[in-house]
Amino acid sequence: PIAGDEQTLVSPCDGAWGEAGRIEQGTMLQVKGRAYRVSELLGDAEAAARYEGGHCATFYLSPRDYHRFHTPTAGRITRLDYHPGALWPVNSIGLQGIDALFARNERICAYLDAAGLPGDGAAREIALIAVGATMVGSVKLTFADLTTNVPGAERTIRELGERAPSFGRGEEWGYFEFGSTIVMLLPPGQAKLDVKPPGTPLRLGEAIGTISSDHKTVNHKTD
Repeated sequence: PIAGDEQTLVSPCDGAWGEAGRIEQGTMLQVKGRAYRVSELLGDAEAAARYEGGHCATFYLSPRDYHRFHTPTAGRITRLDYHPGALWPVNSIGLQGIDALFARNERICAYLDAAGLPGDGAAREIALIAVGATMVGSVKLTFADLTTNVPGAERTIRELGERAPSFGRGEEWGYFEFGSTIVMLLPPGQAKLDVKPPGTPLRLGEAIGTISSDHKTVNHKTD
């Protein structure tokens, strides 16, 4: 079931919360005490600047979880970036030991023009990053032939323009051929995340926040 109404942001997958919070000075947390740069994750400094002061959340899918991922709100995916890279494990050993792990691993960055957010175009884009990992055969999309873990692959950027597909809230847009990670970036001043401590289980369609221009992120601090 998909919780709430069109103003409700929902979990894009089954899994567990990772680090989440505000994007400050171009950085976000990989784990407590270890930050990395949004520009490295997206591979695009101009795009990264649009999320300064916004919010981020990381969601982990374990091997036992449902491997498909969905949209947190309705919208159109207007751009896809494929970044070839490493396939480091995304477990606690990898997160603690590998700097900027999510920015080094294979990944597909999808930009969702979210229908419920104020503004238009880049002003209301939610970035959804599907990150590959050890033993992840590939990341695949339901609406395009772009896939990861291809020998000799080069970075690929696709501006979808008029071909941009529309998705309802909670609709599937891709899947892992094993468990891995989804990173979500929200533009500043447009949404409230109800952040939970790392490791808290979550299910696809569960409410994780609301669309609003008047809220700040709620952080549940843990030691």
